[in-house]
Amino acid sequence: MKNKFNLFLLALLLMPGTVFAQYTVRTVASPSIGGVISGNEGTYASGADATLTATPNDGYRFEKWSDNLGNTYYDNPHVFNITSNIRITARFVMDLATYNVSATMIPEGADTSCSISGLGQKTEGETFNVVATPGSTYAFDYWEIDGEAVGASQTYSVTAISGDINLIAHFRYIPQ
Repeated sequence: MKNKFNLFLLALLLMPGTVFAQYTVRTVASPSIGGVISGNEGTYASGADATLTATPNDGYRFEKWSDNLGNTYYDNPHVFNITSNIRITARFVMDLATYNVSATMIPEGADTSCSISGLGQKTEGETFNVVATPGSTYAFDYWEIDGEAVGASQTYSVTAISGDINLIAHFRYIPQ
């Protein structure tokens, strides 16, 4: 009985005029300067697999795949099972550098009662503040970078960081 059914299916497949569902796959790189997509756009039989690979250009990294059906995928390459017309987008983002912001305190004894906040890893172009907080027997004096005084406010503002920063916070002892 099973063989008769298989023969029936084979005859049906070979019958002239038999139409199988086919779907169109379109791809988009966003932004277009972010990278390229390899694999095949085009027409696929229903249930077929389409393997797509996103390759970022210099200065970009692959973030995710998304499609017009509301699905999101993070693996790359990705195998898409095609069951409808679909538009697949490879999302690229700028690969920004990270920089370290560090600080030391002068005099050395100030570090037991004084503090500095806002330090650590920052992303290229980030704007942030570093704040020196004196202890009860100290007053903040000034900030220094590479031997040059750069500010007398307790808050040192950095606009669009573009490299590592090593600050020196100068505190002044206040006798009691």
